[in-house]
Amino acid sequence: MTELVALYRRIHRERMAGLPFLNPALEVETLQFQLRAGRWSGLLITPWFINFVLFPLTPDEWAGVTPGTRCRFPLERHEIELIHDFEPAVGHYRMCTLLAPVSHLADQASARTTALAALERLLATPAAAAAARAISASQPKKGAAVSRRGFLRDLLGH
Repeated sequence: MTELVALYRRIHRERMAGLPFLNPALEVETLQFQLRAGRWSGLLITPWFINFVLFPLTPDEWAGVTPGTRCRFPLERHEIELIHDFEPAVGHYRMCTLLAPVSHLADQASARTTALAALERLLATPAAAAAARAISASQPKKGAAVSRRGFLRDLLGH
């Protein structure tokens, strides 16, 4: 994925330079690229977003698709919507934004942790994703008191 990293580093320097929503603590990085559902996919971290990225198996497979076209892709037990794009340096690819903006992330380690957690949720079955959302919603807000009963109830999923 070195071509993708090089492309987004250049985009950062040339097209995104000076924009106020960039996070100066983050750099372009790819994570967890592997074959999933018959396509190469993984995570792309930039100073302005964290995206799930999908590549075709062959360079010309999506040659007739117009950039900006929305496409459905089966992933585990559900589908996600991706936006098709093309850059001469990497060819055709599709992306789904997992987090934008990323200005609240403290550093690259936080971006990696957030990206991996988002990928885990993306790959989860619908039932597991719903359970994770329910647990997350039941978490107390920062600074709120937590009772032992509430903590155990959340831990046990009740």
